[in-house]
Amino acid sequence: MAQRVRETIHQKISIDDVPEASRKLRDNFRAGKSKPVEWRYAQLKGIQRMFNENKKEIIQAVQKDLGKAVTFEVVSSEINLPLGELAETLSHLSSWLKPERVVTNLATIPASSSVIREPVGTVLIISPWNYPVNLAIVPLIGAIAAGNTVFLKLSRHSENTGRTLENLLPKYVDTNCITVESEGGAAMITQLLKEKWDHIFFTGSVNVGRVVYEAAAKNLTPCTLELGGKNPCIIDSDVDVDFAAKRLVWGKFWNCGQTCIAPDYLLVQRGVEEKLIACLFMSFQEAEPHKTRSSMKLDLVPPS
Repeated sequence: MAQRVRETIHQKISIDDVPEASRKLRDNFRAGKSKPVEWRYAQLKGIQRMFNENKKEIIQAVQKDLGKAVTFEVVSSEINLPLGELAETLSHLSSWLKPERVVTNLATIPASSSVIREPVGTVLIISPWNYPVNLAIVPLIGAIAAGNTVFLKLSRHSENTGRTLENLLPKYVDTNCITVESEGGAAMITQLLKEKWDHIFFTGSVNVGRVVYEAAAKNLTPCTLELGGKNPCIIDSDVDVDFAAKRLVWGKFWNCGQTCIAPDYLLVQRGVEEKLIACLFMSFQEAEPHKTRSSMKLDLVPPS
């Protein structure tokens, strides 16, 4: 039997509305609305249905924001990964929630000891623009599976995807416990960070990560920070240079070059650099045949 989609219209949240939105989520958590296992399964299955029923709309939104002409790339990076996370969570959630027996301290015998996993409370998720679906939905899945209420702040820089998700999600999840908003930039995030959260999940730059961490420290709020970095790739004389070049081009230009673990620079053994550069050009031309050699540029930093 097909499940009906709620005809819910997204209610925009302004900066002034943030304290009330946060209070509503906290009150509903304290009332125990997000803790039942049945509620968690219902939300996760709702998100799964959202993808299955609106796949084309989500793909088109991402393509408008990031210019990904190849549908396969959008499906691989933004659709399949969250769906895989959902399948894994739905399959194992009941076993994850079972009490785990552990060794009892000698001083407390004959008592028995168990680890019982409880939700932390109200969670703030701040997602980035470069993986606007994947890095918004995957942490949301984890927060819901753990029984938390959630404020999901989508990036305003991927406006088409943000608008699509904030219109779709309320039709499939419990809006009393899950709030979604895409509008507002730094001012909105600053206001959100003034509120008391029980966990903050942030994906973005190191500089903004420091701001998030500093704000969280005032309330001793634990954080999960997924930040960018520098990722060298070492090429020596023992590698298959042609094969390495193909992997480098794929890894660097996947998702329009916007991946936090993409190779940033190469450390190349003397005597290999000329062959590597030639192979990189060839691999790039295979991947982007419409571009000419004169339109490509590879910078070589000589060793000091």
